[in-house]
Amino acid sequence: MFRDAQDSLQVMKGHLGRGKEIDRGLGFVGPHLFIDQHFLKRGRIGRMLPLMQAEGYKLGLGVEENSAAVLRGDEMEVIGAKGVLLVDLSQASTVMAKEVLRTGTPLFIADTFIHQEFEMRVLADYARLNEERQPVLIG
Repeated sequence: MFRDAQDSLQVMKGHLGRGKEIDRGLGFVGPHLFIDQHFLKRGRIGRMLPLMQAEGYKLGLGVEENSAAVLRGDEMEVIGAKGVLLVDLSQASTVMAKEVLRTGTPLFIADTFIHQEFEMRVLADYARLNEERQPVLIG
């Protein structure tokens, strides 16, 4: 979860610190779901997506104030006044991520190790995709 995060532009530039702007949260949902709060009214999708991509999260939950998500196994019940937004990147395009690396220019790299780890993950996913689709492309 975000904790005392800087503005969205700073997050998109990679200005993130573990234990500072990003923290483990309360531990109710496990390590594979990223949660952000006051989400809809403050338009925080712009900071959630870059972080999820960089950190390898496939699922994110944006919870609005005066709202909650009750999770039971694979089911979610939304309670409260304004709701939540479930962000699922499990089917996000591997090709798109590779093209962003190929054609994009990083605005800022706070931690070169994390950036290199992200690049390796994207390129490995792209190589695996090419292997899986090779019979279709050749045939």
